[in-house]
Amino acid sequence: MSMGKTVCYPIGVDKHTLERDFGYYASVLVDVDLSKPIRNPIWVEEEEGISFVQDIEVVKMPKFCGHCKSVGHLVVECKVL
Repeated sequence: MSMGKTVCYPIGVDKHTLERDFGYYASVLVDVDLSKPIRNPIWVEEEEGISFVQDIEVVKMPKFCGHCKSVGHLVVECKVL
């Protein structure tokens, strides 16, 4: 969840992340403000004092219109223009 907080508002993690089934991967559901760019990479600091840079992979990014600030279409598809 701490890595999700660096992106925006974390909602939850999946079962495999909680149980650390896949080693060095984390899957975090995050509520983001699509009108702002997503930081990539992020700086991660662990409790043990270990710090590292981590790339972020966005799996399901919805279409977002930067003109009318709506989810569901892109600027080139915007009917408001």
